[in-house]
Amino acid sequence: MYADDLAYVKPLVDDQAKAQLHEDMWLLTKKYGEICLSLNSKKSKFMLLHSSHKTFDLAVSIYEEEIERVDQFRYLGIDLDPALQDGSKIGTKTRLHKAVPVND
Repeated sequence: MYADDLAYVKPLVDDQAKAQLHEDMWLLTKKYGEICLSLNSKKSKFMLLHSSHKTFDLAVSIYEEEIERVDQFRYLGIDLDPALQDGSKIGTKTRLHKAVPVND
């Protein structure tokens, strides 16, 4: 059985946070396995939320398979981009900024 519609959000402010992200992914797959669920690395994607002038070189993997990095993501009917620039979704953008701090 597969887990579906998982959104994992974590601020990445330094190399230690990046290392913690990799450990979190390992723990997540381990815990899912304990309850007979699996994450499908071929259907999984990741996106980094950041201000327009910051970029990160980061690879994320599930079960030692690298997952695809994307620049757009639809979650709960909301189209997101890395800098949360969709001006037509001002209320959504405000809510997302409160939930997911984007360091400028």
